[in-house]
Amino acid sequence: MKVWKRLRHPNVMPFIGSIVFESPMRALFLISPWMENGDLGTYIKANPKADRLRLLTQIATGLEYLHTSDVVHGDLKAANVFISGTGDARIGDFGLSEVVSEMTGDTQGYSSAWKYGGNPRWQAPELWSDYKRTKPSDMFAFGRVIYEVCAAVFRRFHPLYFYAIGLHRRLSIRPSKQSPDLQHS
Repeated sequence: MKVWKRLRHPNVMPFIGSIVFESPMRALFLISPWMENGDLGTYIKANPKADRLRLLTQIATGLEYLHTSDVVHGDLKAANVFISGTGDARIGDFGLSEVVSEMTGDTQGYSSAWKYGGNPRWQAPELWSDYKRTKPSDMFAFGRVIYEVCAAVFRRFHPLYFYAIGLHRRLSIRPSKQSPDLQHS
């Protein structure tokens, strides 16, 4: 919340406030403006002729602003980009965002949400092994968003995909052999 409060950019959702509900479970809700066109995936499905390049440029501009402000979003995906009534893209959902200068290599100080939160489909593979979220891992996620927008594919992974990632986190095993199609660079 501290991170989101200070951000001001046309392609970043503004922070309005927060509210805490005490019952039945204590929960904090962060409040932002209502976006008439919903999230990016919903908008593309409803508007297949939308100017996708313009939307991607706006997302890139918002992400550049975040990174220039030393903020790592940490959970960039189509579901966390919202479209205003005028058709403009705004990056939102800053629940996993961190200020880069406040991050260290020691992940013991992070909550489990920061360490393991987000959807592995958009995460850089190094995040599956307790690495901290970084500007490059945001760029990897942006690449996934580009694919989603260009292909208009907004699918979920098979549940076994998440099981495989869980095993990787727990056992830290690498594949026993490499695909012959992959070459060392």
